[in-house]
Amino acid sequence: MCRKTLFTLSGIAALLCSGGLQATELPERLGQWQATERKTYIGQSLYDHIDGGAEVYFEYGFARVEVGYYDRDEKEIQVEVYRMANPFAAAGIYSFLRNPNADSLPVPYEGKLYESYLECLNGNELIKMIAFDSLGAGQRIELLRHLVPEPAVPETIDF
Repeated sequence: MCRKTLFTLSGIAALLCSGGLQATELPERLGQWQATERKTYIGQSLYDHIDGGAEVYFEYGFARVEVGYYDRDEKEIQVEVYRMANPFAAAGIYSFLRNPNADSLPVPYEGKLYESYLECLNGNELIKMIAFDSLGAGQRIELLRHLVPEPAVPETIDF
């Protein structure tokens, strides 16, 4: 069996065991970053947040997204927590969006690290962290650790 299949199956098993971060629980602070604004988009109001491409989220069971803007030293980051219908829906939208050539997040996180953002699975949620001011990879991962300190640890599935 190829490595990608094992990775996907172990990731889905971990998602099923995880409760995930409650989207309404975006913190006031992420480390030294202070929340400046928070918005929630439910159902069709997702179109107000995403200009094009929202249809794909609905196909994968979108329920709501909690968006937080955080500021520190005149820099800004945006955190989006997409709550999907179930862990399979979250894994589905993640698989649709991800670039398989991007670097993986460090264990125990399940996700990808891109030039200016990251994506992370957590239960029935897809978390996106966008660094408008080009924070380094280590800084983005550290902020993710403040948001999700104990993610689900993937388990191995034997066939």
